Amino acid sequence: MEQAKEGMESSTVFDDVFRTMLEKIPEIMIPLINEVFRTDYPEDEEIVQLKNEHYTESGTIITDCVLEIGGKQYHLECQSKPDRTIALRIIEYDMAIALQGAKKVNLTKGSEYDYELTFPHSCVLYLRDNSRTKEEVNVRINFQDGSFHRYSVPVVKVQDYTKEELFEKKLLAFVPYYLMRYERELPEICKDEEKSVRLQGEYLELRERLEKATGEEKGLVYVELISHMRKVTEYILRKEPEMKERMEAIAMGGQVYETLTDQLLERGRIEGRLEGREEGKAEGRAEGKAEGRADGIFLSVGRLADTDQYTEQEACDILGAEYTEYLKFKEKLRTEQEKKQEAVQKEKPEGKAAFKRPVHRR
Repeated sequence: MEQAKEGMESSTVFDDVFRTMLEKIPEIMIPLINEVFRTDYPEDEEIVQLKNEHYTESGTIITDCVLEIGGKQYHLECQSKPDRTIALRIIEYDMAIALQGAKKVNLTKGSEYDYELTFPHSCVLYLRDNSRTKEEVNVRINFQDGSFHRYSVPVVKVQDYTKEELFEKKLLAFVPYYLMRYERELPEICKDEEKSVRLQGEYLELRERLEKATGEEKGLVYVELISHMRKVTEYILRKEPEMKERMEAIAMGGQVYETLTDQLLERGRIEGRLEGREEGKAEGRAEGKAEGRADGIFLSVGRLADTDQYTEQEACDILGAEYTEYLKFKEKLRTEQEKKQEAVQKEKPEGKAAFKRPVHRR
């Protein structure tokens, strides 16, 4: 009973996210349509959102997404998990859409038809899938004259797309659901510092790439997608409050590992932008951001080593950092700390002994 309730709650959360994205930022559906149906609509192609409520004798049918692009209708159904009944429901939905747009044929031209029905281009989006999930939804329709028609609808497995593919193909509509691929592993991840840090780093990268993909001005698309990322993440991590809080901080651009990591990342971004503006070079922004990110990784190495579960060398291997570069970074930090302490000493009034904080070297 409890599992059924949770299943209904998750479906509602995920459906709400999908429908809200469609309503507020429908333009992100263009690359998705192009990916599924092998079309090549430009990103600024006009989109007409058609009504998703269809009235039949058995009641009201509500579909997830019906769009008209380039004179064609597209119907997308978003499912939280595989469901065999979707095969029948997709036909029911498509028939309702076709009946809604039924055209009466002009009998004066001697046509043998009274009406013409046009079915939409449909697909099913599975947010979760398993080894038994097929590539298509297929139904055999037998007609009274002995003929039959195979009704096929493609299936899109959202979790099959890597982080790189999401951004290369501009499938931003899938970004809010990215964390779902780790659902089963989350209890173990949240108990393991190494895995926890890795996941947080991956989530941070996702947010940064989303910033880049939507433009530095952080317009409506970015704001909406971040909002939906938070909503899905909050639901998935509802039983892991500490990890949920950390992920929330990442999504909002706040402190990430409860260290200086995020501050240094932000400093790298700011310095890179300033350098780029002053010199008129895009390289400045990229280098500054890269430097800030490297500093953040080195600080995470130190934090992981401080758990006493790993040596600094092992922590570097885990987080993909060069050990020699990490040692240089440590020396740089030590030098900066000593300079600050010397400056503080000079500012102390004469006659009073200045307290010098000891520098701990690993």
